[in-house]
Amino acid sequence: MVRDGALWIRVNPGNKSYAWALVRTGHPQLDALLKRVYAALPYTVELSLKEDQIYAQFTWEEALPEPVHTWGNGIHGETGSWPWT
Repeated sequence: MVRDGALWIRVNPGNKSYAWALVRTGHPQLDALLKRVYAALPYTVELSLKEDQIYAQFTWEEALPEPVHTWGNGIHGETGSWPWT
């Protein structure tokens, strides 16, 4: 959820309660995450505790781009070469 220009995530510890956590980051993929939040697309958050700091790792699935090196576009290198010649 975006509130007052800041991204907040709802954390569910598993006991039918939840807490809100502020996301502070300067990561280059923040815009991609915000687009997913605004579009209500799914993403996964993994929380970890390191040296008394809580870190969140966001992941989501994306479609793979079309392959560039195909038979139609030409292949680099020799595909039928024998390495011991």
